[in-house]
Amino acid sequence: MEINFRILLTTTFLLTLTPMSVLGRESPKHGLKLDAGLGIHEGVRTQGFGTIISFGYERAIREDGLRIHSTFLYGKFTHSFATDTPKQNLISRSFITALSYDIIRFWILSLTLAVGGVVDNTFGIVGPGGEIQPATITDVNEWSAGLYFSGGIRITPTTGRFSLEITPLANCLGVNLFKLNSTIGIVVRI
Repeated sequence: MEINFRILLTTTFLLTLTPMSVLGRESPKHGLKLDAGLGIHEGVRTQGFGTIISFGYERAIREDGLRIHSTFLYGKFTHSFATDTPKQNLISRSFITALSYDIIRFWILSLTLAVGGVVDNTFGIVGPGGEIQPATITDVNEWSAGLYFSGGIRITPTTGRFSLEITPLANCLGVNLFKLNSTIGIVVRI
C-alpha cells in the first residue's frame, strides 16, 4: 500500500489552518458538574490516600472553549497504603475557582487545561504509628491556600445535555498543601 504524501501534507496543512471551533461543537453556556475519584493529600502534619467527590457550576465565557468554574471538593483520606505515616482519619474540604480552556477540539473530543486558585481546610485526628510516633492522638485543623491546575479530556456530544470529563491530573499546590486527584465526572447543561 502506497501513501500519497502530497494528499497527506495538504490535508494536514488545511486542518492546521481550520479553526478548531469549526471542527467541534459549541460549548454549553451553563453547566452543573459532578466528579468522583481518588486522591492523595499532604499537609503540615497530615498525609493520606482517599476518595473525593466534587460538585460545582461552570459558565462558558467564549464559544472557543474558555470557561470559568467554581467547585466544592470533599475528600476523606486515611493512612492506607502508607507504612511510614501515623494512623489518621482526615476530611478535606476545598473550594476551587478556575479558568479552563479547550486547547484542542476535534469533533466531540477536547483536550482541556485549567488554572485557578484553591482554599482548603483539612481536619481530623492523627494517632500513633509511622516513623515519628506521636505520644497521643491529636486533633488537626489546617487551613491552606494555593494554586490549582488540571488537565484532561472532555467528551461533549453534539446532541444531548451531558458531557463526560476524564481528569487524570488535578493538582492543588500551595503553602503547606499538596493534593493530587484523578477524577471522572459529568457536566449537565442547564
